[in-house]
Amino acid sequence: QMKDGSMFGQLDKFLDEDFFSQHKEFEFDTIYDSYQVEVFSVYVTTTDFNYIETEFSNDEEYMDFLGVIKEKSKIQTDIQVTEKDNIITLSTCNDLQDPEDGRLVLHGKLTKTN
Repeated sequence: QMKDGSMFGQLDKFLDEDFFSQHKEFEFDTIYDSYQVEVFSVYVTTTDFNYIETEFSNDEEYMDFLGVIKEKSKIQTDIQVTEKDNIITLSTCNDLQDPEDGRLVLHGKLTKTN
């Protein structure tokens, strides 16, 4: 927990439409691959919502989840995300909704660039 904002400290800036429009894509590198990330959802929530859900029993369940997180987004995008896509979720502590359990969440669609 980085209270000073250094870890993903920029995330809450994504709630600002101008900032979002200028930063809706970024590079994400692992030791194996490089990815292009297209941000398709950003919102404030609490830990009551399982925004880091990764286990889905079928495509429909995953599509439902994608629908929910797109709907939650403070900024609407026209990025298409389907059950074939992989996504990345970033989150940081945020006290806009709750000082203890508040989170700012950002979801992006991953596309391999190499």
